[in-house]
Amino acid sequence: MLVKEENGRWKIIRLELDHNHPLYPGNREQLFSGHKYMTEMEKAIIRTLNANNIATRQMISILSYLRGGVTALPYKKKDVANFRTKLNRVISGSDMKQALNYFIEKKNKDPSFFYKFDVDEHLRVKNIFWRDAESLKYYAVSFDTTYMTNKYNLPFAPFVGVTGHGHTCLFGCAFICDETIDTFKWVFESFSEAMGGKHPTTIITDQDAAMKAAIEQTFSNTKHRNCLFHIKTKCYNKNLKCFASNEGLPEEFEDVVGNSLTIEEFETLWTQMIADYKLENNKYFNKMAYIQHHKFFNRISENSRCINAMDMYNRNILSKFMKELRATTRLSYKELEQQGQYEVWEKHNQIHKRHRFRKYIVITDLTNGREDYSCICGKFNKDGILCSHILKILVEIEASKIPDKYIIERWRKKERKIQLKKVASNTGTDDILRFNILSRKAAELTSKGATKEEAMEYLLEEFSRIGKNLDIMLATRNKEIPQETSTADALGPTRERPSFHKEKRETREAKKMESKGGTRKGESKKTTAEED
Repeated sequence: MLVKEENGRWKIIRLELDHNHPLYPGNREQLFSGHKYMTEMEKAIIRTLNANNIATRQMISILSYLRGGVTALPYKKKDVANFRTKLNRVISGSDMKQALNYFIEKKNKDPSFFYKFDVDEHLRVKNIFWRDAESLKYYAVSFDTTYMTNKYNLPFAPFVGVTGHGHTCLFGCAFICDETIDTFKWVFESFSEAMGGKHPTTIITDQDAAMKAAIEQTFSNTKHRNCLFHIKTKCYNKNLKCFASNEGLPEEFEDVVGNSLTIEEFETLWTQMIADYKLENNKYFNKMAYIQHHKFFNRISENSRCINAMDMYNRNILSKFMKELRATTRLSYKELEQQGQYEVWEKHNQIHKRHRFRKYIVITDLTNGREDYSCICGKFNKDGILCSHILKILVEIEASKIPDKYIIERWRKKERKIQLKKVASNTGTDDILRFNILSRKAAELTSKGATKEEAMEYLLEEFSRIGKNLDIMLATRNKEIPQETSTADALGPTRERPSFHKEKRETREAKKMESKGGTRKGESKKTTAEED
């Protein structure tokens, strides 16, 4: 178009009606800036998905499914990403408040839930500890702070233990601001408070000096041991080049650390390994301590009756016990000159096994009615189950029963019969499930309602009516409306609601009276009144 001004007016002097650019596809007009929109329902769905860390591309897939296809979406992936950014900006300023509200909600639903905050002099939260209601049993505990969160860079410290079936369980969790003695003391004191003031029998941690000092001050009667996994992992991480450049060193290291039976054997083999691989100048190898015999320290019942292994062990522990029992068929033994001492070894030491040929010493004491057994391998002290070496001697001396004190109390079948305090169910999962079911149903209806104007208007009216009825129903349940107003009256005359159960009950009573040849009391009075 060309225009020209003449006498204060604009005059069109040339006009070309043909388009000089490609037209936008006719089925995507909704993506024009003026046509883009996002419903409140879709925003609510995005909030839910964002709270569960669902990726934006997956959100688009879900939203397009609800809309009936990608082409039906009146916005792009970038618009969803921008909305998520706004949400995260709001959340970042109130995340601690939301965490507190979440814990309060959990506490209201389940009074056994425990949580605790630690604040600094400016009343800012430093540390958080929480414990689930199902974590009120006391076993050996592992405490680990090697986990780090991505966003806040806060050490995550879980308390992990062992159940009566040999499975790991989570006792409690904490987010901590640092790894100092004071912080660890606060965490351990919070854990003790959450567990009713009872200290763990044993606690296993990594090699952390501050953690060790805090345990000594907080859990004075608790046995503290270092975790072999962390010790070995730290050794590998600090000596990557050393292990890579010395062929056979990793296998030798695992054999010496994992299979040494005594302190003397470990020190001899360790010194020999250092000499063979010329590691005299390696500071870490020269400082590494002996960590083989870390006891499990289980409670032992001293006065309960002796029972058969099939009757006393639960299923999971029984399978481990049977593995040790089957291994006795591969063992040979010899009684030593010292009274009550036996030497046990494998009949044929398999070549494919990397550990050296070894003989295990089993010491017994059967004097004065005693039934004491111990093995140099220390399996019972670590795992709470008798080793194959002791079982071999029990078989050879024709012992018909395992001494009761070698059956750890929590391994017993009667563990299942303990009446635990019923914990209030967490309805959060049920709420989410109901929401998802209703959302799917609502999406189906709205898809049909969007096809025609009258269908949409009908649905809107029904939604409004259902919303009012729901409000009244919930208010009635919460006793927020007067008791004399019944639910049926409150719902209004829009639809008659006959009392099916009442009619059914009256019919049943009428048949009963007819079978007896009589009439109901109310009917008798009515008949008398009519006759009068």
